[in-house]
Amino acid sequence: MDAVVPFCSKDSLVLPICVESLLCRPTPPLRRVLLVSVDAPPDSVLSKDARIQWISESAFPIKKQQVQRELELRGCSVSRTGWYYQQLLKLLAPEAIESISEPYVVVDSDVVFLDTVQFTLDDGQSAVYPMGDDHHAPYFAHMHRLTGGLVTRYYPEVSGMCHFMVFHKVVLKSL
Repeated sequence: MDAVVPFCSKDSLVLPICVESLLCRPTPPLRRVLLVSVDAPPDSVLSKDARIQWISESAFPIKKQQVQRELELRGCSVSRTGWYYQQLLKLLAPEAIESISEPYVVVDSDVVFLDTVQFTLDDGQSAVYPMGDDHHAPYFAHMHRLTGGLVTRYYPEVSGMCHFMVFHKVVLKSL
């Protein structure tokens, strides 16, 4: 399985630790760790292991400026442009990254796995997600707008936010 890790300069201190944990904690081991950003990560990160590769954001079919323009056209705040753009990078990874695995996992660049982690069950298809208790109001407002209020939180103590997620290309293609 490949791991896709979008990152920006604010994550530069924790990125090497995140990558190190991705190289040694997943079971089974990852095939590749694909770092997605505007600028290449430091050589000290890229040269650590042959499985680490940098993917330029320019390879993706959407640009951050397009996201900002769409938000402006809709009269929305542009303060979260980077967050919306990052979500699109995660979803569009199969279009930009040649021979990406099926499935692939997206990991936030500030996540460090301290123990063994398994992204799928033994069948290789069923995803395993931790339950977070984060609560960031704009995310829930976005979910409400996106679903027209059809999504209900059954467990208020669990946010539904996840700092890593397994994606299946066939499901993304059907959306």
